[in-house]
Amino acid sequence: MKFDSGLVISGKTDKLGRTKMAYTPQEENIALTRPENPPLKKEQYYRASDNQQVERVMEFKE
Repeated sequence: MKFDSGLVISGKTDKLGRTKMAYTPQEENIALTRPENPPLKKEQYYRASDNQQVERVMEFKE
């Protein structure tokens, strides 16, 4: 959170894991920002096997 007065409060929660509270003596505008998450790494998976067709039978039981 960044206030018009220049005060900046960072973090999501306090030491006990509770939502942070911010008070100012007078009404101010607040700019809320969120941290940027790095993009997820894409992984490629390869399947090594012969190209023969495989028949699979599924049994459903009640």
